[in-house]
Amino acid sequence: MALLLLGRAAARQAAKAGCAATISEDMADGAALGSIRVVPAFAGDGVNPVARALL
Repeated sequence: MALLLLGRAAARQAAKAGCAATISEDMADGAALGSIRVVPAFAGDGVNPVARALL
């Protein structure tokens, strides 16, 4: 399950719901919000394939 996070409170709720990753344009690749892994939305000139697989 992927989720676009709007804040840390949302991250906590997402983790409780079983979310393992989030797609972000602003956070660094490999960052984490607790147990939730951050995946960059874009890579090169297009959508990151890892992010696409989460959708």
